[in-house]
Amino acid sequence: KFNGHESWIYQEQIQEVATQATQEAVLDAQFNDIEQKWKALEFTCVNYKPENLRNKEVYVLTEIDELQAALDDFLASLNNILGSRYLKMLRKRAEKLQKDVLIAQETLDDWLQVQKNWIYLENIFASQDIKTKLKEENALFENVDKQFKAIMKKTNSQKQVHRASGLLDKFREYKETLNRIQKALESYLEEKRMAFPRFYFLSNDELLEILAKSQDFDAIQRNLKKCFEAIYRLEQPEEGARSVNGMISPEGEKIPFVKGVSTKEEVELWLMKVQDQMIESLKKRMKQGKVESETQERNHWLLNQPAQVVATISNLIWTYDTEQAINSMTDDSTALSKHYNLLYESLNGLTALVRGTLTPLQHKVIVALITQDVHARDIVDALTDENVSSISEFSWQQQLRYYMDENDLIIVRQVNAKLNYGYEYLGATTRLVITNLTDRCWMTITGALNIKLGAAPAGPAGTGKTESTKDLAKALGMFCVVFNCSDQIEYKMMGRLFSGLVQQGAWACLDEFNRIDIEVLSVIAQQLLTVRQALIRRDQQFIFVNPDKPINLKEEVGVFITMNPGYAGRTELPDNLKVLFRPVSMMIPDYKLIAEIMLQAERV
Repeated sequence: KFNGHESWIYQEQIQEVATQATQEAVLDAQFNDIEQKWKALEFTCVNYKPENLRNKEVYVLTEIDELQAALDDFLASLNNILGSRYLKMLRKRAEKLQKDVLIAQETLDDWLQVQKNWIYLENIFASQDIKTKLKEENALFENVDKQFKAIMKKTNSQKQVHRASGLLDKFREYKETLNRIQKALESYLEEKRMAFPRFYFLSNDELLEILAKSQDFDAIQRNLKKCFEAIYRLEQPEEGARSVNGMISPEGEKIPFVKGVSTKEEVELWLMKVQDQMIESLKKRMKQGKVESETQERNHWLLNQPAQVVATISNLIWTYDTEQAINSMTDDSTALSKHYNLLYESLNGLTALVRGTLTPLQHKVIVALITQDVHARDIVDALTDENVSSISEFSWQQQLRYYMDENDLIIVRQVNAKLNYGYEYLGATTRLVITNLTDRCWMTITGALNIKLGAAPAGPAGTGKTESTKDLAKALGMFCVVFNCSDQIEYKMMGRLFSGLVQQGAWACLDEFNRIDIEVLSVIAQQLLTVRQALIRRDQQFIFVNPDKPINLKEEVGVFITMNPGYAGRTELPDNLKVLFRPVSMMIPDYKLIAEIMLQAERV
């Protein structure tokens, strides 16, 4: 106790007590406001798939951003309070509330991860086929599914966030279980992809749609065009039959199989048989087409053969006739000129034919053949000007030449490269107008393949880098996957793509390859080096991504990259990646020549 007249003696102490009391009152007001808002904070729940009766009373969290922002604000305010030197009486309460909010944040993070995984897996395990094939994982999922739905139902009726503080351990357990299920699912999908490598070119969702509806023929047909170059639909003997006996292109061209394929097996097994029948049927039609070309009138032959047979056998005949003319040059100096005149007359016949009455399919066949034959005529014209008299001269060796070996299989040669024809069904596809630029690009690609390298066409946009690669794939009957690269590409994604390519023996054209991050490019360099070393060793199998699972290797595989140098956001390729690709510069195409040939083909 002290007399008021003596208060000046204790002025500092009085001011300190007054300031402490004032600041504590401010902090107390702030804390009470935060505590009140914390107790009032609620989850927002919505019905999950309300149109689905099975999920009529199933709820999921929504408006998460607002909730997370509120929790962040609480923590920021509590940190300010706990950082104050005037905090004494409130400290324990503030620390407890801070701990509760932090637990709520952790719980919400795990909750959202569980919800995301649950939504993904719920769609998958809704399929009876998947349930049957993944029985153990289905049992685990059903347990999590039951408990998650119960928690969400309770949350919808008691929405206060602070009530969820005891759920952290449960959600961590659910997250671990769902991750385990997803790993098992990935392993299951990998097995299916290894059984039918074209599945590597589908996303997980697309593949799961096929596997989940393996008895639904229409669902499988919808994804066929992503697995095959030109099989748009498969032909059935009759509606609802459990077998297929032919393939149909997007243009409506039909090619029957040598032998029907039953669809009663696992989907990946019968699709592999479809692939085998595609190849066998094309081999048979090629052999038959060559024989018939020697006995039938040309126009009749052209209009009654599949488009791919017309294009390929025409190249085969042109190669043979041109070599005969070259070899005759020593005895008859006009042999190539005579051959040129025959080609010129043949082209006139084709342009007259294209003006006649043709079906849309026949029109496509003839237009593609004219585009191809104009280039063949121009090659012979150049050979005549150079007075070529031996088939070993470079002017002839640099051309893409077609031969049929003793086993009636087509092989293609260019310079010192020898490539097997791929027999991928192409339908009545259009063909690229071939210019000197295209020829140079093709020579680089075939030469690179011959020494187990890739090729890297580089140049400004619109110079034909991707289209030239795709058209060479058509010329060689190869399945070519075009993959658009970006800075979002991860090395695991590329590893999966390369796994599919080497097992299928397919080509990939990686568009705008230098947009990929440098760290990912370094890993890709190692992946491609592993593939090349296996090709050089002529391995039948090799270890690639998974050290426990060797994969098959087909020597026809090819990886090509296109780049736009100097554009913004492009990466300089590391040296260990550059050496795996032969570069070729693509400049401005000959638009005048392209326009002339296109107009001639369409007879405009």
